[in-house]
Amino acid sequence: MIHVNQTVGYYIALPIILMVLALRIWRGSRVRRLRIERLWIIPLIFLGIIGLALSALPPPSSATGYAVIVASLAAGAAAGWVRGRMVRVRINVETHELESQNSPLGMIVFLGLLAARMGLRYLIGSHEAEWHVPAAAVTDGFLLFYGGMIVGMRVEIWLRARKLLAEAVAARRAGQAVPDEISQDHA
Repeated sequence: MIHVNQTVGYYIALPIILMVLALRIWRGSRVRRLRIERLWIIPLIFLGIIGLALSALPPPSSATGYAVIVASLAAGAAAGWVRGRMVRVRINVETHELESQNSPLGMIVFLGLLAARMGLRYLIGSHEAEWHVPAAAVTDGFLLFYGGMIVGMRVEIWLRARKLLAEAVAARRAGQAVPDEISQDHA
């Protein structure tokens, strides 16, 4: 009986998830103004939420639990860095306005990570006792993975945008002839 209810829940949730993802891909493909001075705000808010969640329900104090949490944070930061490399960053050399545009490939990577997360949660949840991995460490690990991904992505974009801005300012000071727009695209 529980299995049937779970299946119905998946069938109800799947169209909603697909609509949200389609909206996210559509909104992410637009060019947006990039304000490097504000890139730290979302990671700070999310890290605050993670801190509150972890302080309210601390992770299990075992070597395996800590290993899962540290590995999750590191993997999230690496995945965020890769996803950030796929974001196109442009600068208008005359006005020094920065713009960013998410890559469709970056969104596909993000969707793949979400699918892997869901599959891994199910796999570990069903083998928790035999693998000796606490479920709390896994859920905290997913939270830290996502937090690491946000921070890694924002840091990578900030570094590239800052470099583009410095190059544009240096070119303008030197009086060099440069194109109207310089971009970096790693997708």
